[in-house]
Amino acid sequence: MLREAANTGDPATVNRCLQWGVATHFYDRQGFTPLHWAVGPEDGMPSDTADRLACIEALAPLSQLDAPDKSGEPATSCTTRIS
Repeated sequence: MLREAANTGDPATVNRCLQWGVATHFYDRQGFTPLHWAVGPEDGMPSDTADRLACIEALAPLSQLDAPDKSGEPATSCTTRIS
């Protein structure tokens, strides 16, 4: 649920998952964390929206920002918005 919400840029569901204590550091079968999905969505998903930025802002403080994806790239290499 968190992965899909991050991928689609759904901040209400991302925040609900975080309130429920859903882990942000897990890797899915494709080798990505929810933060990876938020900053680098699937093809066809909008990437520069206020909702997506809200997802990134909610996930970033609770995520390991230098966690590599399956190719070894950290989520921070996908965007410059995370500080």
